[in-house]
Amino acid sequence: MRVLLVLLLLAPASVRAQELIGLGRIGLGTYSSATAISADGSTVVGYSENSDAARHAIRWTQASGLEDLGDLPAGSDDSVATGVSADGSVIVGAGSAGNSPGSLDGGAKAFRWTTAAGMQQFVASFLLSAANGVSADGTTAVGFRGTSLAVQLPTAWRPDGLGGFVIDELDELEGGFEEGVAL
Repeated sequence: MRVLLVLLLLAPASVRAQELIGLGRIGLGTYSSATAISADGSTVVGYSENSDAARHAIRWTQASGLEDLGDLPAGSDDSVATGVSADGSVIVGAGSAGNSPGSLDGGAKAFRWTTAAGMQQFVASFLLSAANGVSADGTTAVGFRGTSLAVQLPTAWRPDGLGGFVIDELDELEGGFEEGVAL
């Protein structure tokens, strides 16, 4: 018993004192959910319902609180942030994309968000896509792209240096089906 007491007294205060902090909500929305936290602990990402009952990607920091990241341009008001770089500067996820009535091109589309550029869609040409994670330095995002409603291929994206993105097709497992998702 004495050894345990000594160990607790020697533990740093940050280990002993933990605090649960609510993210808040967007406007009059009823919920928010965290999906990832940066490695340095400064940034939490996820989604929250807004006053119009739409789901929007969010970023939370101790300094600025909850921030609504919105949706892709011409989107239909639905986005989720699912990954964040180590320092919180790059956020990835999926948002809705605009489409014309009766078309199938308006599914979820992978995005990358930064303070400087806002929310950018990786590639518009796929039926659907989602980014699930991002490298510590924020340069490479991974997820999937759908070439049809039935096929999802593991994919990585990285900036091309010209304001766009390069797609790196990832191999599926040996002997596997031609589909998968990178996390």
